[in-house]
Amino acid sequence: MTDPGDRAADEEALRALSTGYARAADDRDGRGMARQFTDDGELVVAAAPDGSRPAAVHRGTERLARVPGLLGRYEWTLHRVVDHRFAFGPPEDGRPATAGGLVRCIAHHVARGDGADGTVGTDTVWYLHYLDEYRREAVGWRIARRTLEVEWVEERPVALVAQRGGTGWGGGGPT
Repeated sequence: MTDPGDRAADEEALRALSTGYARAADDRDGRGMARQFTDDGELVVAAAPDGSRPAAVHRGTERLARVPGLLGRYEWTLHRVVDHRFAFGPPEDGRPATAGGLVRCIAHHVARGDGADGTVGTDTVWYLHYLDEYRREAVGWRIARRTLEVEWVEERPVALVAQRGGTGWGGGGPT
């Protein structure tokens, strides 16, 4: 039987992986992204239902570290994790060594526009979920496999887009 305190700590560690993943994506931090995964971990991006985007698999530390760079076409991204559900595998030495998870997220992808229609950009919002497989390692919990599935997409006009790396929000942290 797993101690409830251990269970709460395990759940907090798994939530921290999702938060770390989101932060690494938004900060374009490849090493931070790869640290969320096992060395042989993989990110599977499911194909778009309409066929507009094929499936992609990013496996291993080097490939996972390149994932945030794929967001470079956007001026900003903002990933907000909104829900977690976990199921733990059988205990080994009193604590589970594996777990599964469903993580819901709302991901904003802001691109600059030309201003021709009175807006300066578009926010493409993905309402998505991740199907996760976790593994406990010597350094703690890590994502062994994450499958990203988009539930629906919404596009919104954006009236103002701060330049990335500026002095405003997102330009270097709190002052």
